[in-house]
Amino acid sequence: MYNCSLKCTGLIWPRNQRVEEGVVFTMLLMYKIYTFAKKRRKKS
Repeated sequence: MYNCSLKCTGLIWPRNQRVEEGVVFTMLLMYKIYTFAKKRRKKS
């Protein structure tokens, strides 16, 4: 199972560095959406 997921991600991202960049980008995006939602909730 773990080996398969490694192969699948290897197909999408040829290098490990790309995977790390994708994870960081996703986390930043989720954090921005989270903080944005909190601000909107406070105003309304």
